[in-house]
Amino acid sequence: AQQAYIQDYLYQFESALLHDDFDTPERSYTDYAELSSFVDFFLINEICRNVDGYRLSTYLYKDRGGKLNMGPIWDLNIGFDTGDRVPWDGWVIHYNQYVGQDAWMVPFWWPRLLEDPLFRQAVKARWTE
Repeated sequence: AQQAYIQDYLYQFESALLHDDFDTPERSYTDYAELSSFVDFFLINEICRNVDGYRLSTYLYKDRGGKLNMGPIWDLNIGFDTGDRVPWDGWVIHYNQYVGQDAWMVPFWWPRLLEDPLFRQAVKARWTE
């Protein structure tokens, strides 16, 4: 029952994220995701240049009655891009553009989140704290 619940919850989150026009408050992805945890996860993985951070070494959790959270951060064995997979002047989140087709691509969530003015504003605000 729990597995079916979380699969459906993730489906609802992904559907909302895909269909969100970011100007309409109805059924926003933020109804399903704790925005601040996604912001922190994004910033930490970019600062650490963790090329596995968005695609492999990723944990998520959801407390009962709560929203989806990213984290904890873990497995920085190829953090700071020791594998030279991403140009030093590039964003790790754009991994897919640098490596072509990989068996483990960055999920659509991240590029889609970067299209959201609310997410970008939250990243900027967190960065300046």
